[in-house]
Amino acid sequence: MPDAISEPMGCYCLGYLWNKGSGGDARDLEGRKIEFKSTSNYDSDLTSFGPKCDFENLVFLRFDLSDDKLYVYDTGIDSYELETIPVNSTQTIGDQQKQGRRPHIRFIDEVIDKRGLKPKCIFDIVSCDII
Repeated sequence: MPDAISEPMGCYCLGYLWNKGSGGDARDLEGRKIEFKSTSNYDSDLTSFGPKCDFENLVFLRFDLSDDKLYVYDTGIDSYELETIPVNSTQTIGDQQKQGRRPHIRFIDEVIDKRGLKPKCIFDIVSCDII
């Protein structure tokens, strides 16, 4: 899902200010840096992170295009906590970032499902209603 589509939708749903420049994807009303990650495949994803991430909150956008819905998950994860998430049996995201790599994880499986996170809101893409 192109970030020029997903990020403004996430900002609209959560009342954030979209950052079209550098320094995070958005800012909340307190000025915290927000990072968005998204998938257009509702059932599965492979989310990547750059070698250098700096944000105060990660929001995951999960599109269900068969039902024209966007599920918005406010994870509460900052860039420090992100570094502790395992990518395999021997390495974390932080380990791979220190090697200059772009770690990949199945975010739905490893974070959303394992932590039992529920969407903060659901956005109807057709009617533009926040549910």
